[in-house]
Amino acid sequence: MWATAKDHRNGMKVQWQVLPATELSRQREIWDTLKRQMADLPILDAEFFELLLKHFGVGRERFAIALADKQPVATSIFQPDGSWSWCI
Repeated sequence: MWATAKDHRNGMKVQWQVLPATELSRQREIWDTLKRQMADLPILDAEFFELLLKHFGVGRERFAIALADKQPVATSIFQPDGSWSWCI
């Protein structure tokens, strides 16, 4: 699933790709590259989040990648929290 948003601070168009959280293992390089650019802490490694999902996930979690000019700029894990709402 794709969603498009516009950053009103700078007018940048951002596209979000929303995938099942199980895709994190296939997209690990994107997650860890962004992590190194922001805060290179071991607790933010994709492997840590994969283990959290494996042991504590309920199967409804989603993995999202934000792309600006076809380059990843953010990632996150969400879970539906009712109609039209999500929690991190």
